Amino acid sequence: MTTPRPGLALATPLLLAACIERPPPEPVEVPSVTIPLAGSQGHEPIWMSANARFVVLEDRSEARAGELAVTFVPRHVLHDTVLGTREPIDELLEYDRRNRRAIVQIGQRWWLLDSESDRRVELARDVHDDDPLPAFRFDRRGRTLAYTRARPDRVTVHDLASGDEHDVYVPSNLLGSVDALAEPGWVHFQGIVADEPSPPRGPHRCPLESDARCRDDVACLSDTDLGPVNALLHRDGAQIFMVEGLDDAQPMLQVRDAWAWEAVRPHDVAAQHWMSADGCEHALPRGCALQPRSIDWIGPALLNCGERGSFLWASTGLAPLLYFHGWLAEGAADRRGGLWRAAGVASPEGVRIARVSLDDGHMAFGPVLPVDGRESQTPRGWYLRDAGPEAPRVLAYDLTTGRAWQIDGAKLGHAGELVVGDTWRALDLDAGRHIVLDERPAAVAANGCALMPPAKRREWSLRCPEDRRLDSDE
Repeated sequence: MTTPRPGLALATPLLLAACIERPPPEPVEVPSVTIPLAGSQGHEPIWMSANARFVVLEDRSEARAGELAVTFVPRHVLHDTVLGTREPIDELLEYDRRNRRAIVQIGQRWWLLDSESDRRVELARDVHDDDPLPAFRFDRRGRTLAYTRARPDRVTVHDLASGDEHDVYVPSNLLGSVDALAEPGWVHFQGIVADEPSPPRGPHRCPLESDARCRDDVACLSDTDLGPVNALLHRDGAQIFMVEGLDDAQPMLQVRDAWAWEAVRPHDVAAQHWMSADGCEHALPRGCALQPRSIDWIGPALLNCGERGSFLWASTGLAPLLYFHGWLAEGAADRRGGLWRAAGVASPEGVRIARVSLDDGHMAFGPVLPVDGRESQTPRGWYLRDAGPEAPRVLAYDLTTGRAWQIDGAKLGHAGELVVGDTWRALDLDAGRHIVLDERPAAVAANGCALMPPAKRREWSLRCPEDRRLDSDE
């Protein structure tokens, strides 16, 4: 009895899928309604939430045209299209990747807004007038928010589901702001080395060539020039990783037990090891190399193992990427915080799209992709590609669920809309429906609402499906 070759066994699902595959269905047309945004003459759009409840516009009306350019401070207006209110705000500071939540500043107060509820949460309540302004960042999974605090210097990690907060204290030789959250449990902090560092408080194990820049039992930086410093801080304070620069050749200095350290070079193939999201170091498999530019701080990495193919180094270990042809777009979070990324895979019919879990390497195959067309990806994880002007059609594929739609005769627009002949369509891809527009929109929300410019109405307005969905993340 002969054992079938692994390549033939792996090809069976793709060949079988090709025999029974049917084109994806097309979203249905539904009636629409218009919602005016009162008092929006002369304004410009800044942001719209995924359910189009919140719309932030910048006030650049003619009434302010006489102000000197050096003194002009843009005013922002927050429209709540559910309550029908408009509210002046100082600034829109940040919003999450799924366009559900946002941080706004009103005076010297900072508020977390959730477009799927009426609840507002005040953040950084203990900031003094002479403190540096806090900086805010949502993590890419949509689970947490990080913001900086002073007295003492720290990063506060806010759990978006429970409202619980946890402080991560920043080493006293770093000044700056939080840049982003990395994998769960880690904060990426970006700052500068202080000009007047305090002297070391205890013994250090530093290389002789590192000069006197070792202090606070935190890090040894051999570069004598002051400049940006990147750090990854574990939320329990047990491990801090310092990166001297963003260049791939720079080492990552790992600090353990506050004073023992060793050089780690995650981008260097010769180093033969990599650091995963749990903070542990792992040996690279023999004959494998990290793909250049495939590393996002601490997290999954792409390995090229020659004839053995490509592998994803996820938190659960090595996962094979079958017939991997390359990444198509950036990762997207699902409703539960899982991360998915679109990849191209080789098949007898041409390049197919596949969705890859960046958490465990699970891979699921989708339809054959149109060739040489434009592509885009929505904040909710829909990957879209058109087939170009020769035979127009658009394929839409949900990276988080595997659902697909096909719209014949359509091509991608520049604001998230589709162009079909002389009309525009705004799609609610999650619900499989669309509305028809009589002019090009400025933006399209995830629930199919289109932000329409004030060409004929003098004011901005929303054009939405008659039964607008407001809880698209539940």
